[in-house]
Amino acid sequence: MLAGHELRSRTRDLFARPFRKKGPTHLTTYLHIFKIGDYVDVKVKGSIYKGMHHKFYHGRTGRVWNAPSALLVLRSISRLVTES
Repeated sequence: MLAGHELRSRTRDLFARPFRKKGPTHLTTYLHIFKIGDYVDVKVKGSIYKGMHHKFYHGRTGRVWNAPSALLVLRSISRLVTES
């Protein structure tokens, strides 16, 4: 049987949380203010499905191009060398 090519296929270790870092997401994660021009690393939490991007973008660095109230629009810059 061939392996599937679904949205979250082959992400067992990619979206997993590190040892002793599991649990609810802290409120400060959502209250962080990003300004236009800031460089950000795109990281996904596997426990949060809403707004989850494709695995291709995990670990990429981008620059904030537009920052409406509940959304960040990034321009991708490069691929990180080390992934966690």
